[in-house]
Amino acid sequence: MEKKSFTSSMHSGLFAAPQTQCCQGVDLNRNFDWYFGQVGSSTDPCSEIYQGQFAFSEPETRAVRDFVKAQAGKIKTFLTFHSYSQILMYPFGHAMRTYPNDVNDMSITANRAAQALQNMYGTKYTVGTGADTLYPASGGSEDWAKGQMGVKYSYLFELRPEDNVWDGFLLAENQIIPTSRETWEAVKVIATQTLQTNGISAIPSPSPSANVLPPRFNSLKVAGGVGTIANNLAFQKSCQDLDQLCPYWAENGACHTWPSMRERCSKSCGFC
Repeated sequence: MEKKSFTSSMHSGLFAAPQTQCCQGVDLNRNFDWYFGQVGSSTDPCSEIYQGQFAFSEPETRAVRDFVKAQAGKIKTFLTFHSYSQILMYPFGHAMRTYPNDVNDMSITANRAAQALQNMYGTKYTVGTGADTLYPASGGSEDWAKGQMGVKYSYLFELRPEDNVWDGFLLAENQIIPTSRETWEAVKVIATQTLQTNGISAIPSPSPSANVLPPRFNSLKVAGGVGTIANNLAFQKSCQDLDQLCPYWAENGACHTWPSMRERCSKSCGFC
């Protein structure tokens, strides 16, 4: 949820100073109404942390504000995803050592989520407030959701890579899917905790073995006669997706462009 500023300049010579300068864009995570315009933001339109002219000056932030307000009291979790640094942040980020009353619960849930993420590929995340782990910054969406709108579980993910690289905003293509998969593990922990806090039992993920064959397969023909239940179950087991994202990938045309899809997403791609 960031729209970074960019700068284009006109020069009269190779080493001449810019004659004119055109800067566009607002850092949307400085544009929310939470200690707006204070620490960690800028009034300079050419700054990468330009806060905008006023809180909610941008259509994107206004859209988020209007939706959350329209659902006031119904939204229990607010997640915002950014790049980069591998940090899972909880409020508040506008000042160091500034926390909500339920910080212990927020911290425990965040650490459990980070551990679930790490269990997937070994990616390690730092957990804490933005001010304590990175730097203080005002106008953040996760702070606004928690502090102004009372959303119980409000978190910001700074995704891969780590903060010690200079080009981290350009995530390598081969890291995109692993990043999504491991992040989903963290999201599931937060979602489960949200359900439990609100007295709702977590909904178990369907087991691949629980898939039911269409009626037309109930008497599957095989060489020498009618197929047995064992035959049907064997067919059922072989015709399944190994990844929850298979329907999405299939819908976006990956079935015949990714060689691994035949094995990973045989059901969604119609290979069986």
